[in-house]
Amino acid sequence: MLSKAPHGRDSGRPHRALIPDGASPQDQPPSAAYREFAAAQLARHESFSNSCFPARALALDDSLILHTLATLGSTRSTLIMAPVAIETPSQATAAAAAVAPHLLKANKPHAPEFKQSVAGLSENPLQRTYRGNKEGTIHLEGIPKISDPYEKREWVKQQLAAAFQYWGKLGYAEGLSGHITVRDPVMPDHSWRNKTRSGMRSSLTDLRPCLRMNPIAVHFSSITVSKLVLVTPEGYVHPDGAQLPINTAGFHIHTAIHDARPEIQAAAHCHSLHGKAWSVFGKPIDIMTQDACLFYDNCAVYKNFGGIVLAPEEGKNIAEALGPKSKACILQNHGLLTLGMTVGEAAYYFSALDRLCKVQLMTEAASASGIQRNIIDDDDASFTAATLQHPENVYANWKPEYELLVEEKGDKFLR
Repeated sequence: MLSKAPHGRDSGRPHRALIPDGASPQDQPPSAAYREFAAAQLARHESFSNSCFPARALALDDSLILHTLATLGSTRSTLIMAPVAIETPSQATAAAAAVAPHLLKANKPHAPEFKQSVAGLSENPLQRTYRGNKEGTIHLEGIPKISDPYEKREWVKQQLAAAFQYWGKLGYAEGLSGHITVRDPVMPDHSWRNKTRSGMRSSLTDLRPCLRMNPIAVHFSSITVSKLVLVTPEGYVHPDGAQLPINTAGFHIHTAIHDARPEIQAAAHCHSLHGKAWSVFGKPIDIMTQDACLFYDNCAVYKNFGGIVLAPEEGKNIAEALGPKSKACILQNHGLLTLGMTVGEAAYYFSALDRLCKVQLMTEAASASGIQRNIIDDDDASFTAATLQHPENVYANWKPEYELLVEEKGDKFLR
């Protein structure tokens, strides 16, 4: 049976004697009283003499308590008998690491190394994420396949109006700022303006898309399909659409991106709270969670703020910072920008990145107290990203938000 723990300097019993004869620390599970005493001894070490946590028992690894106590017991002079104790397991772990780091390492459980592989998985990343019935008739809907350009135009406009409703719901609206653009399916380029008399295009390099976007000075939550503006490649309001002014900065930024990345259908930017807060550091987010793998090797940083974008050059600089494949960019001292093969993909990328900026800010604050963060390694992040980043999967994440908007608001904004 374990001896009673000493409570003052007058006790002459060495702490090592508290471990029963013939029993190693791993062999003897400690009693609750012993655990409390062990926690107190860790707290009384000189490294923690200034602590002020109330004395409490805590759930700490048994063998770690005994090992650490045994080490401290052999050098009683290092103990300070102040009436303090550790309050949480994380504080206990930090204490043990400071007192006897080699014991902490020795007693840390090691999970077997396991790396997943895409080998044997469906080639369709969307199909990896769900299970249906044996007959294969139950499945998760992906991006609609619409061949008629006019029918697709209506679908795109409804998706765009919904994206703004979603942003309004999230509180992203801020004055004149913020815009989402999407290529018009009927006029994906302005080829009808660039034909010779023979009917051939005069220059492929002159072909630029007509963009559908939101008008300036209209709150995101009030945008409907009928308020969307069609913009010519030259930046003018087209007769086919709402006859409302557009944001100059939005035109310059988004036109440069659509020109540089012809595969991209939609681009989204606004001054969301957490995005602009994190942007002041001019740093990428850390890949610390599964959700963050959505941006593994997929998020650039534009480390320059040239002021409000009123000229084409700044838009070109941002497009260059994005590079040939990134779907997101943190604009230093400005905010976030995301891209997608659909409006839904761009809108969901944006909200996901803003939430991760909030997570980053929270973990930065927490780690300032010394708590260590764990970053996902490249192999696991790459494996996860291969599924999460597929356009079908990003759109699938957006679809519930769209359906909830229709359920909550009806279809008024779709007209």
